Amino acid sequence: MEPLIIRTERDGLLLRQCTKADVPALVALVIRNREHFGWQGSPHPSNVRESLVVPKGLLPFGLWHGSELIGHMYLSLLPHPYFGETGYVLDKDHMGHGYATMSLRALVRHAFDVSELYALSANVLGENPRSCRVLERVGFSLISHPEGVRNYLLEANEWFAMSRPT
Repeated sequence: MEPLIIRTERDGLLLRQCTKADVPALVALVIRNREHFGWQGSPHPSNVRESLVVPKGLLPFGLWHGSELIGHMYLSLLPHPYFGETGYVLDKDHMGHGYATMSLRALVRHAFDVSELYALSANVLGENPRSCRVLERVGFSLISHPEGVRNYLLEANEWFAMSRPT
């Protein structure tokens, strides 16, 4: 079965569903960004491979710029029907080009277009104002801010209202 591919608005930037063949590139991404990602433990191939053995309802994606893996995103259907969750990391050397915003926008569009999701949530851990701005540019709203985490939500009706041509 071919991996799912989601195209972004920028040529050469796409999301491709992760497979076991992506493990070496994912390990290299984690090693290059160990401190930036806050990775705990060893970025050994077996640890990364285990993260790809996913439960039903979780779709891991590699963020590819040409032939280079520059990030990782996921889309998860939560146990509560009609709700999903997303998250992402981006290579520190590729920040500031709009890649996270374009990719998240494409993933959200895919999620709402092909499913009956009511809403998507996302969390930002610690102090990460850049990640907060990505979520806000895509349309997520801050719904709570307990210590150490910011919780965001985007409802499908808000997404469709924003993305309609005017």
